[in-house]
Amino acid sequence: MTLSGKNIAFLFEKLIATNIDYEVVFVDGDRDVVIFKDVYLYANGLNIKYFSRKNNNLKTSLIETIKTINNKITEHWIEEIKEREGDALSDFNKETSQTDLNFKHVNLALAGPVAVPIGGPKNKILLSVSKLNKLVKKELEQNKFQHLWVWGEVSNFTQATSGHAYFNLKDENASIGAVMFRNAMSRIKFRIENGLKVEVLANVSVYAKRGNYQLLVERMSPEGIGELQLSFEQLKKQLASEGLFDISHKKPIPKYPETIGVITSSTGAALHDIIKTTKVEFPNVRLIVYPSLVQGEKAAEQMAKMIELANKHGVCDVLIIGRGGGSIEDLWAFNEEVLARAIFFSSIPIISAVGHEIDFVIADFVSDYRAATPTAAAEYLSRHKKILKKNLNLMENKIAFILNQRMQGAKFLLEKSAPQKLIRYISRIHQDAVQRIDELDKDGKILFEQKHRDTYNYFHQVIAKLDALSPFKVLKRGYSVVYNDKNEIINDENKLNEKDKIKIRFHQGDVRAIVIKESK
Repeated sequence: MTLSGKNIAFLFEKLIATNIDYEVVFVDGDRDVVIFKDVYLYANGLNIKYFSRKNNNLKTSLIETIKTINNKITEHWIEEIKEREGDALSDFNKETSQTDLNFKHVNLALAGPVAVPIGGPKNKILLSVSKLNKLVKKELEQNKFQHLWVWGEVSNFTQATSGHAYFNLKDENASIGAVMFRNAMSRIKFRIENGLKVEVLANVSVYAKRGNYQLLVERMSPEGIGELQLSFEQLKKQLASEGLFDISHKKPIPKYPETIGVITSSTGAALHDIIKTTKVEFPNVRLIVYPSLVQGEKAAEQMAKMIELANKHGVCDVLIIGRGGGSIEDLWAFNEEVLARAIFFSSIPIISAVGHEIDFVIADFVSDYRAATPTAAAEYLSRHKKILKKNLNLMENKIAFILNQRMQGAKFLLEKSAPQKLIRYISRIHQDAVQRIDELDKDGKILFEQKHRDTYNYFHQVIAKLDALSPFKVLKRGYSVVYNDKNEIINDENKLNEKDKIKIRFHQGDVRAIVIKESK
């Protein structure tokens, strides 16, 4: 750069004071949006410290690496400041001469013992408290005190309305203050509590106003357990204490649902599996799909809204919410509190069908039934239909067997027994068959009307056949039956003698007669 280091330092002091975003282009072509935080002289030259929006952390660079700021080169910025503030730049240059000396003195002092002249006031280097704190702050914030992993136990944790968190990290022998700003806090999945042992990635800094030595925490993870696992255990414990997992709150799953709602990805394998299973096991059921993300930051909120929408529609008898298997990160949306509460407050029973059998999520504990997979959920809903179908088939086979036995018996009686006994037997068969048909009709109306109609027609065909075999159908066509005085059927004239008393049975009524044989 053609400008002096003092003028450039003056420029960046002004930019730091604004505390706003600037668009920066570096000499290597890289671009970033930054907030300038500090400017200081170090062994390698004049350094600028800034907060990078691109990387979401504090960074340090040589001023010479910056090409333009808001599309202006540094010379243009300084000219504008000169016109606006007059002699402020020359005053700054005078003050900087003393500051440079202070930097030099401090660096030497940190390096080891130095001979300092003793004498009158002209030999003194006098620092204000604020200047001293700033110098210490600059020394601590060099690279050797940046991006350190520190272990400790959280104590005195508080979070301001701004979202920034303040706490101490301690071990058995010492304690240090720590700050975690809102952006870093927003990335934390678990709940920070006093007594929690953590590992933090932090930069060492000084709060210059008070001279407090502290850590600026960028990342935090629980000691000995994954961040997501800790968050899972914390939320599970909280919701269990509130009663969201209690059996008393579980809603019964309907035995024969007519409409099933499915909350899952419209392009995922879970929906395909549910459709395939219900088509085979439950062909008459109606499916309503409520499409939603099932993975990512917005997935839990979307699924919760789909539950609310399904309840608002009020047409589903039961809901299936789920997806295929995956890692804990993939399934994390089903561990979110917003989804757990939506499931709990749903008036429609919900089946959780997430992942494979070994995976458990918060949604499993709060739902009304947990299925190992989406396919298992669809099979569970069809189980009562399978049982009913099996029972109807058994009943059909049993009735067919009974009717066959009765028909064989009727045939025997038709040949060997008196018509009155046959009539009573046929009547009893008819009554039994009608009663069986009524029972079948009652059971079959649930889901199997077609099956019932076929069976009903079959029974009536059987009754019609039995009725056709009745000897009284023959009498109706003009025939009659002859009985002797012992009420035996006479089918051969040689069994009768002259003047034997007989009874002749017609279709309507009967008469008594005496046998008169004609001479041959």
